[in-house]
Amino acid sequence: MAQLLSVADGAIILRRCFRIAWRLVSSEERTMKLSREEVQHIAELARLDLGEGEEAVYQEQLSAILEYFERLQELDTEAISPTATVLSLRSVMRADEPASPSPREDILANAPAAEGGCFEVPAVLE
Repeated sequence: MAQLLSVADGAIILRRCFRIAWRLVSSEERTMKLSREEVQHIAELARLDLGEGEEAVYQEQLSAILEYFERLQELDTEAISPTATVLSLRSVMRADEPASPSPREDILANAPAAEGGCFEVPAVLE
């Protein structure tokens, strides 16, 4: 099941990804490819409020990430068939077959309050 993240959690994850990618590329291979304006635009799209010192750091880190992807583009993948997943496709859902419903008494036995064969809930509107 997918989990929704808050903006703060998303920013933390994004920053961790930047740090990991930054470590993958050695310092000799790092060059400035993105301009400061491009980094500001990316930060705006990601809803990050970067300080002046952070912009320079992310400029280097994002450039390193792009360079890493350029290195990945050089790999020969002709012999590899395109796939959406490496796992075998199988349904994890049970078959949708009609069955008799559970008895009403069994369902209402779990309710904190029941009356006349229905759930009793507090009034929302008066």
